[in-house]
Amino acid sequence: MNNLTIVFIGIALVLVGGSEFIRRRSLDNLLKKIYKAAYQDHDEQAFYLYINSPQAKMVMSDSSRNIIKLNYYIATDNDEKVMQIIERLRKKRMDRKSLKSFYSAAIGYCGEHRKAITGELLNEMKSNFQDSKEIEDQMLLLDAQMIYDIYICHDTTKIQGLKKLVEATPDDNAKSIYLYRLAILYKANNDFNSALKALNQAKEYSTDPNAIMKIQRILNQNLEGL
Repeated sequence: MNNLTIVFIGIALVLVGGSEFIRRRSLDNLLKKIYKAAYQDHDEQAFYLYINSPQAKMVMSDSSRNIIKLNYYIATDNDEKVMQIIERLRKKRMDRKSLKSFYSAAIGYCGEHRKAITGELLNEMKSNFQDSKEIEDQMLLLDAQMIYDIYICHDTTKIQGLKKLVEATPDDNAKSIYLYRLAILYKANNDFNSALKALNQAKEYSTDPNAIMKIQRILNQNLEGL
């Protein structure tokens, strides 16, 4: 290999590295704008402007943009749009990272709102990840199974395990989610006082305004909708 070839290879590597750096920086800036429009400013027009922009289409895959839309529709309780995106993504080929994001969001939503297809989604997720040795994949599968057992089966034998998770979890929002799930099982077990207590604790630990409003609405309705 002569010196001229080495120089050309060096220039090419620098250009590729520089191009990737610019892409990542552009993506980070765009994601911040999308998040601010959707969850801080609650500006739906700006959210659509950013997520459907030519820049977004250049730096993000179609699946990634649809998953961002899915989470936005979940946060804004737009059931029709949620189900449209879920059905669209179920037919798409996605990389493993996108698959994990999709099934986590879809199973979490359908467990509460569209129970009939939750089992189908869980089986699809298992077919993609059950042979994986990655700890993260196994944890996601366990959580998806937990959602099914709690929201669909109302398996009250999970109460003790959930109580241990609440105690062991350092993250306040995760603790809030586990307490909410505990409340579901307490209600299924006709232990309404414990359900109310768990819900109030879930509200205290949550930092998500939408989750707090949802919990307060259930409390105001004396556990109706739980």
